[in-house]
Amino acid sequence: SALGNAIYGKALKAEIRPQNMALKAKAGKPFSSSAEILNAGGALWKNTSATNRRHITLGISLLDRNRGMIDRNVARALFPRAVPSGEALRLDFQVPPVTSPGQYWLKFDMVCEGLEWFESCGSSPSYAKLQVN
Repeated sequence: SALGNAIYGKALKAEIRPQNMALKAKAGKPFSSSAEILNAGGALWKNTSATNRRHITLGISLLDRNRGMIDRNVARALFPRAVPSGEALRLDFQVPPVTSPGQYWLKFDMVCEGLEWFESCGSSPSYAKLQVN
């Protein structure tokens, strides 16, 4: 991607470790969890912006049991502060209700809001199983 490769050494890369790799939820009820996020690239992740673009968030997508996309933007989690390169922090998130019981996946990727997902810059997303009863 143009953004991810625009400045050598400033790549947008993350390591995302969900607290639970197998989550459980009740149908029709929101649920919360957390993930450890490492800024593994060379750029400072800003947590706010005047234009609501170019700040970094954790993006969560809902996938079916075969990892087919259901909702790319099921949830976002905001950072409490800017995150320098090489720093990690735990980020809490909430996922809105999934109405139908079944097995799903959550896909976690960082987002440079208004521009692109880190995966398009070469960063690897993370996944967690989600069982909805």
